[in-house]
Amino acid sequence: MPPGLDALTVGNNVFLTTRCGFTDTLQHIGEEIGHVQTTVGNISKYKTADDLSQERKARQLGYT
Repeated sequence: MPPGLDALTVGNNVFLTTRCGFTDTLQHIGEEIGHVQTTVGNISKYKTADDLSQERKARQLGYT
């Protein structure tokens, strides 16, 4: 797992850290599903405003 990330989607696989509790893990799974549905490219470094916008959209889907 890259430093600073609690979850990461690669293709159809979601990788989760073991340092989060049950509720946080469920939120991370929801967010990663949001990434699969909305994200284009690698946004893990948040280099551009578009990266941040895509992250926000994925988080919104994960929390609903």
